[in-house]
Amino acid sequence: MGDKSQLEVALELGFLHDRLNFSMAYYQNRSGNQLVGIALPTTTGFSSFSGNLPATVENKGWEFTLGSKNITTNNWKWTTEVNLSFNRNKLLSYPDLESSAYANTYVIGRSINSIKLYQYTGINPTNNQYEFYDYDGDGIITSLKDRVVLVDLNPSYYGGIANQIRYKQLSLDMLFQFVKQERQLYLPTAIAGTMTNQLVDYGIPMQPYSTKNSQIAANYNLMRSSTLSIVDASYIRLKNISITYDIPLKDHFLKPQIFLQGQNLFTLTPYKGGDPEFKYNRFLPPLRTIVMGMKLNF
Repeated sequence: MGDKSQLEVALELGFLHDRLNFSMAYYQNRSGNQLVGIALPTTTGFSSFSGNLPATVENKGWEFTLGSKNITTNNWKWTTEVNLSFNRNKLLSYPDLESSAYANTYVIGRSINSIKLYQYTGINPTNNQYEFYDYDGDGIITSLKDRVVLVDLNPSYYGGIANQIRYKQLSLDMLFQFVKQERQLYLPTAIAGTMTNQLVDYGIPMQPYSTKNSQIAANYNLMRSSTLSIVDASYIRLKNISITYDIPLKDHFLKPQIFLQGQNLFTLTPYKGGDPEFKYNRFLPPLRTIVMGMKLNF
């Protein structure tokens, strides 16, 4: 069995008769023998099988929360809550990692969400093609010897800002979500002889396209797994907003309420490769929804 342990320490403070509240927590968890899908060669006819990963993984981080009661009167109420998280993971041990199916995926002492990439060095001024660092100096860029640069795709930090404002029967709730992170661009594979269309602008240098030069297609495919494909995917998103109005009815058992709700209304991000919230492609991004209706509470 793998090493398993759990540690958590928290502190909660209140100020000004609890008009201002602050909490912080630190956690450190270690787990082993996790059940995962272990990759198989494609010749077997199956992509993976369920098995225990003989590895010990550590997850740790800090979480902070700050809440305030900004206004509290008979007619007005306004509260704010801000949360911020810093989370990390690390592969502590993996017996016989070099002979496992994950030998070219995991590195002991590094995050399990790290990926190995080629080191992009620029565009050759002579032929205008992508160039990459040849780590073993053999004059050939290969996956085993030159795809060695580790990039951690864990978010640096993330959190949210929530506000609730109420005036008499009218209330407004808003939640902003923010994430500081990097993502890998999802670019189509190039096939020599078929590269006829230019890609959209992803904000990275692009080499000329050609249907005759197979090396251009090969270098393009290397770029897809290089440090050039890693871009800033930080974002701020209006995750939820809700406006409600309680219709006042005297001496009536009904308590009607009109509401207008929206989700994922807008996102501010420099990322040009799709939705910044999703790490993998082939998934629908969060849908933008607007709902209006009425509630009758008995």
